[in-house]
Amino acid sequence: MVGELLGVSAGVRLLHVPYRGGGAPVQAVIAGDVDILADTLTVATPHIQSGRLRALAVTSAQPWPSMPEVPVVASVLKGFEIRSWLGLAAPGGTLAHVIDALNASVRAALDDPGVKATLAPHGSEPAPSSPARMKSMVEQEIKRWSEVVAQARIPQQ
Repeated sequence: MVGELLGVSAGVRLLHVPYRGGGAPVQAVIAGDVDILADTLTVATPHIQSGRLRALAVTSAQPWPSMPEVPVVASVLKGFEIRSWLGLAAPGGTLAHVIDALNASVRAALDDPGVKATLAPHGSEPAPSSPARMKSMVEQEIKRWSEVVAQARIPQQ
């Protein structure tokens, strides 16, 4: 989807090559079977550090702290920003006090300097949130990517 947004934003058509995920797309770029890949730094960093992949740009709005020499896509495509994120969810109907306790525990863990130091070299930057902010962000992401699907004319499956 990031590739589709990149293509739409740049006004170019990129050929999507589907993979079932995991390491296959990375290996395809390393082998020269595919020209370009949009992936998370968590996946790409070891290959970039080994020299098997070359970082062309990051999709964050600002240079990434662990790779400050890599330019941002937004330097060419104004406003372009994609950030990979992870969220935790619980079953609907989970009691509010349980959600609050889980959120407080996760926030405390992600605020720990040791946790931050462990995640940083892998391209991860903790950004704890609240259940309400996560819900709003998910709604915005659904809207954003639905628009990309429409603009790129991706057929519904």
